Amino acid sequence: MLFLTTIVIALLAYANAQTTYTIQSGDTYCSIAQTYGCTSWTVLQQINGYNQYDLIPGQPMTIPGYPSCTGSNSCVYVSIPPGATYTSLAATYNMDVNCLINANCNATLLAYGTICISKACPAPIAATTVATTAAPLNGFVNGVFYCNGVQSAVAQSPNVQNCGGVYYTNGAVANGYVGSTFYCNGIPTPNSNGVTCGGQYYVNGNVANGVFGSTFYCNGLNQGTPQLTISNCGGTDYYDGSIANGWINGQFYCNGQPNLQAAQICNGQYYQNGALGSGYFNGQFYCNGIPLNSATGVCGGNYYQNGVLVNSCNVALAVPAAETCAKFLASNPGYTQQELINCNPSLGLSTTSCNLPKGTVFV
Repeated sequence: MLFLTTIVIALLAYANAQTTYTIQSGDTYCSIAQTYGCTSWTVLQQINGYNQYDLIPGQPMTIPGYPSCTGSNSCVYVSIPPGATYTSLAATYNMDVNCLINANCNATLLAYGTICISKACPAPIAATTVATTAAPLNGFVNGVFYCNGVQSAVAQSPNVQNCGGVYYTNGAVANGYVGSTFYCNGIPTPNSNGVTCGGQYYVNGNVANGVFGSTFYCNGLNQGTPQLTISNCGGTDYYDGSIANGWINGQFYCNGQPNLQAAQICNGQYYQNGALGSGYFNGQFYCNGIPLNSATGVCGGNYYQNGVLVNSCNVALAVPAAETCAKFLASNPGYTQQELINCNPSLGLSTTSCNLPKGTVFV
């Protein structure tokens, strides 16, 4: 008997033991929760505290033991047929639709993609009215969504429904724009700028990304002061609180997206091989990335004529005393009067009047 008791205790200790997982590229809380048979991805977020939108490969993630996580994948992955919804799939596999949604973190269903059919999901509960002496229930109760006390399909509807004076959409209290109406914590409101709704900060009706005031927001969540690191917010990369553009940590970014094109326009500026460029691109002349109406003149220390590089103008020569161009060129053979005119536009030189002041000229 003592021997059997020892075995049971050992098995319980093993089942309750937590483990550590190393985050891989492409991981999400949802995918890790599925792998380890966790009851919900939020269990992992509560324990580890990482931003759900910015899991960094190489970081350790603590996986709790039973009953939060079984330690083994409880998913059976099946192909998603065209037009399928969570409701239709739950009916097909005879399981509670809200459990199915939770098992897949309410991810968007893509035709011919895959979905986790969790073996832990129970059969659906028959529709019923919840008897209560208080106000009718609204929201999720034991995995079932109720609106005004009646089990409702609003949990799978993108439309809003008034449940006890609070508007819901997709089973959650409505926040942000639904149609042309802005909702904050389930209440229609005309103010959509600088408000916190459902724990997220909104600016002009959109979840905030970037610096507002002196605070950096990523997917509406307060990240504190801007940092010199890349953060992906809403599918766009930010650096130091601004949309990433140019070379950052060995990677070229264009409008917040990693990009390797040799020549392109980003935020109205012309980049060539990752640096602000000069010359013609798609019929427009650019100087140090800035579009110009004239294609003749000095740009970035170089002289262009009709958009064509004529002189590099990268040699600086001293003029010890005011003198004519002819006298200066006699002392500096290998250069021409036209180079002096082209590379020093501020001196107002011409073929008929070419006099150099004391100082420095470029050729």
